[in-house]
Amino acid sequence: MRPRLVVIFLLAAAMAWLTFREPSGGGGMTLPASGKAPAWVLHDLEGREVRADQFLGRVVLLNFWATYCPPCRQEIPELIRFSKETPTNSAVIIGVSTDESGAAVVRPYAAARGINYPMLVADSNTVDQFGGVSAIPTTFIIDAEGNLRFRHLGTLNRSQLAKLVRIVSTPRSSTTGQ
Repeated sequence: MRPRLVVIFLLAAAMAWLTFREPSGGGGMTLPASGKAPAWVLHDLEGREVRADQFLGRVVLLNFWATYCPPCRQEIPELIRFSKETPTNSAVIIGVSTDESGAAVVRPYAAARGINYPMLVADSNTVDQFGGVSAIPTTFIIDAEGNLRFRHLGTLNRSQLAKLVRIVSTPRSSTTGQ
């Protein structure tokens, strides 16, 4: 019986590696997460309140970033392309700036780069709700029911984003064998 468990474990480890590994040249690490996502409330670049529950029914890619972060600047064109290619009724990228100067610095930055997805300004409460953001960019992937499914540390490209959205859009019973 023990050899069978070892084989099952090795197969599961190999599947996890194949599923979550980064393609050549990519950076970062995707970690499984679980539980309800925090019920965050933030403000957009115009000062309007934006709430997590406004996005129920869609996969949310909550991307913590900053204007001064080179990997974040590298990732933004991929996020823009993904946002153009993805129907907003199925998945949405939300940029959450951790810049201390807030909207004053983010608004012109976003306009100059043609950022086409919602931009919000982080606050310490929201960062704490997500267990802290130790590095940027960090992206939290939330399923349509508001469950936190993955935490990705580092940059993402369009194919990685699409893959994560596909995984999160699949009912859990299909992905966990329950």
